[in-house]
Amino acid sequence: MGWTNEHLTKRVKFTNAITIAEGATASTDVEGAVIDMQGFTGVCVLFMVGPITSGAVTHINLVQSDVVGMTNPDDLAGTKQTIADTNDNTTFIIDALRPQKRFIQLHCDRATQAATVVAEYIQYGATNLPVTQSTGVTGVEVFKDVVAGTK
Repeated sequence: MGWTNEHLTKRVKFTNAITIAEGATASTDVEGAVIDMQGFTGVCVLFMVGPITSGAVTHINLVQSDVVGMTNPDDLAGTKQTIADTNDNTTFIIDALRPQKRFIQLHCDRATQAATVVAEYIQYGATNLPVTQSTGVTGVEVFKDVVAGTK
């Protein structure tokens, strides 16, 4: 890993997939933001689950399309994860390396009972450095050779 002397925030792009407001407690499906994979090799999705009502039927998966509007998207094979109603306050990860199509979206199927969710995309393998963070990232501070001291 020849980049360990660089900050992660210069090499990967963070994008809100499902915000806290979008993923608030509900029993309806929620679609993540659509991301453009041009210039990136892969995407890792961090999907965090808050309180889940007993009996909830929830799953996540990634879909892909050649168009930003996600017209007739294809599922990314193998990315579906089922979330049990006992998985409160846990994290699920989907890491997709070299998806076949340019646009990617997280789909969260929430049915029967409420679940609270939030998700973040981390795009990696950037061809152009440094990476510009998405508009949903409002604060990045980087430090090198950090020493003890006051805040």
